Amino acid sequence: MGSNPAAACAKEMEQIKAAGGDITFLSLPDVGIKGSTHMFMQGKENIKVADVLIDWIDNHVDR
Repeated sequence: MGSNPAAACAKEMEQIKAAGGDITFLSLPDVGIKGSTHMFMQGKENIKVADVLIDWIDNHVDR
């Protein structure tokens, strides 16, 4: 995506990957979800955010 995570987030992402985890950085404005706040699931675009999360789960979690 166009945006990059803050240094603290990038470090946490590296730690999760090193422990065998699966993590993806995603900037909501980069995927067309603008106006979300820190409490993104309570914002006006919460259904769009939920769709992004469901798509990620569908593509990264084995059932």
